[in-house]
Amino acid sequence: MAHSDGSEIYWCATCNIPILKEDICPLCGCPGEPAYLGKGEIRPIFDLEKKWYKELLTSDGHDPEKYLPSGLCFYYNGSVIVDGKKIFRVTFDEKDSRWKIKFYKKYLNNEVSLTGSNLQTILEANSSTLEALENESLTFIQAVFNDYPEIPRAVSFSGGKDSVATLHLVRQLSPEIDTIYMNTTIDFPETVDYIHNLAKLWDLNLIEVRPEKDFFTMCSELGPPSKFMKWCCKTTKFGPINRLIDSRYEDKVIVASGVRKNESNSRSKYYPIQVNKTIPKQILYFPILNWNSLDVWLYLFSKKIPINEVYLKGYSRIGCWLCPEKTLREFKKMERTHPKLVNDFYNYLKKFAEQNNVENTYDWINSGKWRYRVSRYNKSLINRESLCSVRQQFLYDIKDMSRQSNIIEFMKVFGPIKKEGKLIKVTNHNLELSIIGNYIRVNYYSNNENVIHQFEKQLEKSINCINCGACVGNCPFKAIEIKNGRIHFSESCIHCLKCIFPKGLRKGCISLNYKTQLYCIK
Repeated sequence: MAHSDGSEIYWCATCNIPILKEDICPLCGCPGEPAYLGKGEIRPIFDLEKKWYKELLTSDGHDPEKYLPSGLCFYYNGSVIVDGKKIFRVTFDEKDSRWKIKFYKKYLNNEVSLTGSNLQTILEANSSTLEALENESLTFIQAVFNDYPEIPRAVSFSGGKDSVATLHLVRQLSPEIDTIYMNTTIDFPETVDYIHNLAKLWDLNLIEVRPEKDFFTMCSELGPPSKFMKWCCKTTKFGPINRLIDSRYEDKVIVASGVRKNESNSRSKYYPIQVNKTIPKQILYFPILNWNSLDVWLYLFSKKIPINEVYLKGYSRIGCWLCPEKTLREFKKMERTHPKLVNDFYNYLKKFAEQNNVENTYDWINSGKWRYRVSRYNKSLINRESLCSVRQQFLYDIKDMSRQSNIIEFMKVFGPIKKEGKLIKVTNHNLELSIIGNYIRVNYYSNNENVIHQFEKQLEKSINCINCGACVGNCPFKAIEIKNGRIHFSESCIHCLKCIFPKGLRKGCISLNYKTQLYCIK
């Protein structure tokens, strides 16, 4: 019986192997026993990870060979699985600040005889299922190519198991395809090496993209990201990829991605082909959307595809090592596997905490409370006066004159800039801006107060812009650029004002959400 959601893994007790998709073993014909893994995903345990578990078992007075045999063992959501049985859990005790082994009752101090599984037997038993998965994905990829014949093609490659499986599939049909690696500057060092080495091995057409400012430079301006102040995706991913698409592709690009439904609740709702609102010119499609984790691992083994070393150290997922969405457990694991990375970051957090009067700095850092940081916004005071006139007028007094050049640049979205001596004017059918010194006079001719709202938001962005470039790709006319490290609005701007409230950035740009904000005194 085939499973519908890709989450169930069956186990043949006779062959002692996991079975994909069917509950009858293809080798011996015996019914498989459901492995009862819930909605999670199973992955193999590699030798480095197994060695660590053996050290933990030994320190607790257990025989490691008894519970971790030489055969292949598996991991699921904290549990170690041997011979289709959950034997023990690996947990981090926050109170004692140490890793612990917790046995399932039926296996603690009881006689057990465990052997582990044989990889070649697993691959043989599941070969027809893997072949069917591959053929189904290749058929889907070819259909996408047929449906979008005129649009340039690319594949997104992060160095993870899902993206390398997707890359391998897509290259069977398009060997020269653009392979886009978004280097966030906080990828694991092993990931960077893996991608570069694989690019040479497979002769990839690798396109490496980096953010305008690296992660720690952004931290110095915005503070560390948190679950509630997650500026990092916009600045290290969305901005750079939007700029790449603007510069490399005339209009749109169709990109293969290794997203799978089983990865998260949000991704379980994905469609096979969809558009990412934060990257509006990119059409995404997902060749392995319905695969589970073990499907991917066995596919990699069967094709002898090189594996990122980060997985060998016991990680189920890779990506940005400093993501605030990671659990405390994951950060504690990194303290063991990547101590220099973590220590350098903790030193930064210590300086940030001291500068911002954070109480109990040690606990704030080591218990992971920094991931829940919510800072109050300081307000940049600007005096706004309503002037008496037949027409509606406001006068703004800008206190920080160092931002004047930025203000003038950002006002280009409202109309052409005209200079009359020291006076600078911007005019359209709704308003007229007059800038002289530290004053901006605004006359608006519409009864719609949204006109003033648009102006004030653009003024706020001009004062607080950090030049991250996340807004660049959101202009359909390619009128927003970065020149000499600063945002620039080109002559191709048609003054549509869509960049002020772009659909793809529903919560606004970084300068509106995480930086000192404009506050008008009326």
